[in-house]
Amino acid sequence: MAALRPRLLGTFLFARLGSSGSQVSLAYAYWVGATGAPNLSKAIAWARRAAFGGNVSGQLFLGNLLCQRGDRGDLEESARWYKVAADLGNLPALISLATCFEFGDGVEKDLTKAFELRRVAADRGSADAQLYVGRCLQVGQNVPRNLEDALRYARMATASGTGEANALAASILADISSRDCEPLE
Repeated sequence: MAALRPRLLGTFLFARLGSSGSQVSLAYAYWVGATGAPNLSKAIAWARRAAFGGNVSGQLFLGNLLCQRGDRGDLEESARWYKVAADLGNLPALISLATCFEFGDGVEKDLTKAFELRRVAADRGSADAQLYVGRCLQVGQNVPRNLEDALRYARMATASGTGEANALAASILADISSRDCEPLE
């Protein structure tokens, strides 16, 4: 406790008393080195306390920290924590879980499951997931090609105001136009 900076002393005391928000804050402080040198082990320990206490941000952060450490067992635990947080409605955790399935990090690689999780995230409003789903549907990557659904997701993403979403929508419209204008034989 002596190594803690005075501004973190209150956070440490509340974390010790069981405040899951303070536990997440302290985990972050250890991770970034606000307590001295960065300490991933202590960051994980405090994030784990918050996660087991039901703090959804702590569950996501613990998943991220374990993923950063990268051992096989850590990746499996990371995916489990992402699932717990995603099941409680945490959108970044849902996207992180989809990434686990996409690359086989801590779970068996399953591109269909990765797509479906991202579709759920897209339907919940994630612009990044909307772009991903729109691109996959446009080209038929791991799902059947569906230009109308691709355009719907691209248009959902345009609400975020990114040029990338506008470019995707324009590309899909061009695909629809060329498909609908193919010469008859």
